[in-house]
Amino acid sequence: MRRPRLSLSTKVLALVLVPLVLQLATLFWVAKLENDAEVLLLESINAKKISDAINVLSQDVYEYIGEFGRDNPLRHVTTGDEKLQMLHRRHELHYKQLKDSVQHDAKLYECVVASEQAAYKTFGLIRRLEEIPEDGPEQVQKLRKKLWKDVRKDVKSILGGGLLEHAAQQEKLAEVDAVEQARLRELSKQLMILIAIADTIIAIAVAFYLTRTIANRLSILNENSLRLAANVPLHTPIGGNDEIATVDKTFHSMAMTLKEAAKKERAIIDNARDFICSIDSNGKFSAANPASQTVLHHAPENLLGTHFADYVADSRENVLQIFANLKTQGDSSPVELRMKRSDGTIVHVLLSAHFSKEEDATFCVIHDITERRKAETLKQEVMAMVTHDLRTPLSTLRHIFTFLETGKHGKLDEKGNDFINAGGRNVDRLLTLVNDLLDVEKADSGQMHIERTKVSLNECFDASVSSLTVFAESKDVKLDFVETDLIVMGDEERIDRILNNLIGNAVKFSPKGGKVTLSAEREIAKGGRELAVIAVRDEGEGIPEDKLENIFEKFQQVERRSENNQEKGSGLGLAICRAFVQLHGGKIWAESKIGEGSIFKFTLPLA
Repeated sequence: MRRPRLSLSTKVLALVLVPLVLQLATLFWVAKLENDAEVLLLESINAKKISDAINVLSQDVYEYIGEFGRDNPLRHVTTGDEKLQMLHRRHELHYKQLKDSVQHDAKLYECVVASEQAAYKTFGLIRRLEEIPEDGPEQVQKLRKKLWKDVRKDVKSILGGGLLEHAAQQEKLAEVDAVEQARLRELSKQLMILIAIADTIIAIAVAFYLTRTIANRLSILNENSLRLAANVPLHTPIGGNDEIATVDKTFHSMAMTLKEAAKKERAIIDNARDFICSIDSNGKFSAANPASQTVLHHAPENLLGTHFADYVADSRENVLQIFANLKTQGDSSPVELRMKRSDGTIVHVLLSAHFSKEEDATFCVIHDITERRKAETLKQEVMAMVTHDLRTPLSTLRHIFTFLETGKHGKLDEKGNDFINAGGRNVDRLLTLVNDLLDVEKADSGQMHIERTKVSLNECFDASVSSLTVFAESKDVKLDFVETDLIVMGDEERIDRILNNLIGNAVKFSPKGGKVTLSAEREIAKGGRELAVIAVRDEGEGIPEDKLENIFEKFQQVERRSENNQEKGSGLGLAICRAFVQLHGGKIWAESKIGEGSIFKFTLPLA
């Protein structure tokens, strides 16, 4: 049967509540003892007060008896005597105080009341004596003697009825209460000492328990985190079913998951075809994957501790500058480098790097592009071959067709002229295609340069419209441009080429009776840079939204349903436009909706 799970908070709460309940019980006990002692103190004070009052009263009575016991019974008594008046007042005061003090004791109260009545009776007899003359007849004298005898008897009865015994009892009670108070206070003191000792023992026990069950287990958790970071085996799982044990189980599970993830990551890195490495703050290899053997012909363990720049065939200063820039930027665009293999051969690589401030290290991915470079070199050779071996014969054919069209070397019939014209058009298309291919490749390889001068956009618009008017009229399309005074910095020949390609496409895909419009406006870009935004608008059927980005790629064409478009281009015109615009530092894009025509826009820097 599984034990019920006690949470850590429940255990700690129990440890706190046990001594707290004990302390509260002890405090209640001590409070009760103090209260009992306080009650005894009040009883002792009251008993002492009663005893003192009875003793004072007895002294007054004895003084009263002594006063009248020594006198001649036949003498005349005067109640107005100052001494008697004072004794009467003291009697009244003492009886009042005594009755107030003994209200809680019915028996004693009755005794005090009886004594008071006897006293008042005595005072009454004395007043009667005052009324009887001293020198009266014999019967009067006998009466006086009898009254004096009654006075002495009543005076004695004032202290009779157990009043003196009660006084002795109250005095004894006061003494007993004092002893009991001392005992209770001593017991309270002993309890306080006992609870202090018990609290100390409980505190030590709780501290020991917490240290054993919480602190030590938490230290194991902390040490496990250090062991995980150091890739050292963890401690065995902590027993129990409280929160700490649950956290430890979760930590072990997480550690296992991390190890599995690290194994998978290591497997990916080890089996990657790209050379992946890390470089420390001194520019030396601190880690490398097995692909270093394929890329540099160096085993990973041979690279560790060596300087990265030692394997670079390019300028050492450039490499150091790349890593210096990484420390400020964090990341960089891929950089092409030439690196040296162990056999001295050169390999072309593409370096992608990221700098981590936390680890003060640079992580690199080095991709071998040697084969790509060879392919590019081969492509350039093919282009050179096309330039020399294809364009030259095509130019010769164009001249031949031109000569034949003039008729200087003989007249041809109508069908022959049609063949000559068709052959000339096809040669022109081939020449255009060859030139476009060469321009695109030059732009992509960075071999094309532009000559920047101040160029009037209005003159470019006019020249382009004039050169394409005949073509537009053959398609029944009208060309128009909005005059502008903007002057840009650029290559006029390249700008004309861009406009001609965009206008030609707009005419080609415009419906009969449509209109193509050129315009330009000023725009302030971010950073305060002033640009000219040139727009070519047509009234064609539009371009699907998902094709707007792809149409500027090489050999990309959009299928159109226009009846006026029966011929397809090479798919290089818009790619050439983008390459030329980028050479000028601008950008080109298209905006279109199906059925609402298209607008092609590009930017050029203002002069």
